[in-house]
Amino acid sequence: MEFPWLARLVAEELITVKKSTEPIPHWLIIDGKHFRLEKPHAQGKVITNNLEIWEAGTPLADMLRNRFDSWWKNATALG
Repeated sequence: MEFPWLARLVAEELITVKKSTEPIPHWLIIDGKHFRLEKPHAQGKVITNNLEIWEAGTPLADMLRNRFDSWWKNATALG
């Protein structure tokens, strides 16, 4: 809840947040075939050289989705 904009989305039940028991890089999965992976960085620091994958092939998209699903399954619900 360190981020007010995120706390508002959770409070309004627009998103679900969980806390992982292992370190996870910041990343986004967009519609199952576009991904953004951020380099590790300190909170509040803006990183401009992130990896963006557009039109990921099925094997890569499946691998990334499966990895996220395993993190999600093992995480603890917040909120």
